[in-house]
Amino acid sequence: MGFDLYSLGNHKTDKGEYFRNNVWWWRRLADFVCEETGVIAETDKEHWQSNSGHEVSEEEAKQIALQLKALIKDGTVSKVIKEVEKEMEKAEKNNKFVDRCHEMLRAKVEKETDKHNLAPADYPKDDHDTWDWIQSKYSYGSSYPFTMENVRPQYLPSLPMVSTFPEFNIRIYVKKNNKSGVLFLTLEAHSRITCKFAPWAYGLPYKYAFAKVKVGKNNEYYWNSKRKGNRIELKGKSFATGKLRTAEKGTIEEFLFERYCLYVNHKGKTKIAHTQHSPWEFQDAVAEIEINTLTGFYDLGIEDLHKADLVHVTKGVKVRTWSLEST
Repeated sequence: MGFDLYSLGNHKTDKGEYFRNNVWWWRRLADFVCEETGVIAETDKEHWQSNSGHEVSEEEAKQIALQLKALIKDGTVSKVIKEVEKEMEKAEKNNKFVDRCHEMLRAKVEKETDKHNLAPADYPKDDHDTWDWIQSKYSYGSSYPFTMENVRPQYLPSLPMVSTFPEFNIRIYVKKNNKSGVLFLTLEAHSRITCKFAPWAYGLPYKYAFAKVKVGKNNEYYWNSKRKGNRIELKGKSFATGKLRTAEKGTIEEFLFERYCLYVNHKGKTKIAHTQHSPWEFQDAVAEIEINTLTGFYDLGIEDLHKADLVHVTKGVKVRTWSLEST
């Protein structure tokens, strides 16, 4: 999920035409622009926290750029960066304590109920209330960075462990109101920020896992994902056997790859988020599965969890996702 800024004019160069931040990096930047530049009207500030298609005039854009340069030069940006770094460090320490409290509560619930891997929503009522109270102490201040590079859009950096991280998901394909889409049962990710924020903000079922993907000398992929504190794990390797191609109309590959919306259960309601991406480029492949208690945990009726009926490998595509809407 992210925020996209597009130029409305025609330019001879690409510089400045497009700028993107994911939700965590955008929040601080948007607040800073709105509060410190003195350019954004009060009635327009709410538009800076949504992908609503709000337009900024050419004059406003120029004034924002001039003010940002001045704020960099006079040291204001550096001062705010130091303040944010202190806030994030404090929040990180707090959140580690929150995580420990959650782990202690989980162990207590498992011992008393003799049930493992329960979601907090399935805890006994008193324990669920305790989980909610502990979660209320979580600080999202650790999730919103602010850097000098991000104030200078032309030098936008990659964001290790925030915008890129290993992820494994189990999805099913659904249809509502004649609109086909994807519904995720789980997204196993090696990013604490994502696993805390995405379920709360978007209803996406992220679970934190120690996950890694490694590419071998012969372009084979070694992958492993394991949740902390239990035996839910996926481990194996895969390698391409076919040529690079795109899905042909009417094929199983088109059914699997060319989906342009996803469904979630967010705050008790079914929501839809529309997506846009170029056609997937992929190769036929084979997989050797060593451990697969992940798929087994969801009891999907698969007889042989170590045998994959259909395998593809791909370098992926850039996916643009819009905000959640009611279905």
